[in-house]
Amino acid sequence: MHGFFSTGLTQGSSRLVGKLGSRLGRILAAAALGGAVSEVTGGKFANGAVTGAFSHAFNDLVHDTNDLSINDEERKFASEGDRESFWESRLERGDPPASTALKIFWNQGSGVFADALAMGAGLT
Repeated sequence: MHGFFSTGLTQGSSRLVGKLGSRLGRILAAAALGGAVSEVTGGKFANGAVTGAFSHAFNDLVHDTNDLSINDEERKFASEGDRESFWESRLERGDPPASTALKIFWNQGSGVFADALAMGAGLT
């Protein structure tokens, strides 16, 4: 439960933490905040700090400055059922899961894994 509160409050304060200049500074601030919240709620500082740091680092990586919203071309590929072109476009734009999605697509064709990925991306 302490991890839940630490992560929640750390992410809730992400706008303040996000104003820090460097990625390392943001991660360290999230760690300090997560640890403090964990300590205050009866948990261990170290556990809250690690949870806060990893949570913030992951979100910082995923929500980097690139806008990875699905664009019109990708929407067209999706509506036509062209999964390969969809994921190739995503890969070119720097979408981290696209590489894995393409590997699965090429190895599995339209099998269960490819269908699951397509559903997750809103292609079906």
